[in-house]
Amino acid sequence: MQQWQADSEGGNSILTPDRQIIKREAADGRALVSAIVTVIGEEDDLLTVRDATDAEAARVVAAERTWR
Repeated sequence: MQQWQADSEGGNSILTPDRQIIKREAADGRALVSAIVTVIGEEDDLLTVRDATDAEAARVVAAERTWR
């Protein structure tokens, strides 16, 4: 998942497993971050997600390595 967040280097982040900063916007203090999440629901084309657990994130990373 990618999401714009307040750019707080080293601070608390909503997206944490395998978090990577894709782009920073210095003008407005935001960062585009990417992280592994787990979908826990869907309603009217909107997804509800949460941070993936360490085990869930490990499975995603292992699957990506297998398919490369």
